[in-house]
Amino acid sequence: KEITYSQGLIHVLDLPEKGIHSQNIFEKFLERVYPGDVYKVMDGIEMGLKSKKWVEKEYRVLDRHGDIRYILSRCMGYQMPHVIVGIFTDVTAEKGIRERISNIQQKLNRQRKLMLQGEELAKMATYTQYLDTGDFEVSPAFLDIFEIPIDKRKNPELLEYYYTLIHPEDLSILKDYSLKKFHLYIENNVTSIEYRLI
Repeated sequence: KEITYSQGLIHVLDLPEKGIHSQNIFEKFLERVYPGDVYKVMDGIEMGLKSKKWVEKEYRVLDRHGDIRYILSRCMGYQMPHVIVGIFTDVTAEKGIRERISNIQQKLNRQRKLMLQGEELAKMATYTQYLDTGDFEVSPAFLDIFEIPIDKRKNPELLEYYYTLIHPEDLSILKDYSLKKFHLYIENNVTSIEYRLI
């Protein structure tokens, strides 16, 4: 087996400058591949030998310091079935950017979901709390908006679960308004309060 390679491959795989030659480059390359991703490399080579189109695989390698880097490999069969050509690209930085963008997008999606929940709550959700018994009754929309689990939809679990959704700094305000000092709020013409959810 003869392998012709460019100096760029040495840099991409972070291989030592000395002691690498065409007879051992593949062995040294596999030593760098993350153990759990070796099958991707072998699958890519097999597919590349059989294909007349570029085959693309992404897998992890370990640099000389043991840090994980991500390699995008493209290969295909060339001229004869047992000849393959390939290109290696270090996409570690690009992958890191993609992951950060994905994390930001997930955060934005969560924030958007909370905003929609707030809008839906203002439009549709209602609840009733009985001061003499402490029972807590809610509309079907309330259960859906706050995604109340099935096993938490009856008292006293329902109220206890709802309290876990309220910002800790505002929980006492709600409890005072609902249970302890309601008459004082009414006497002072306070018929609504604001509190935050988490």
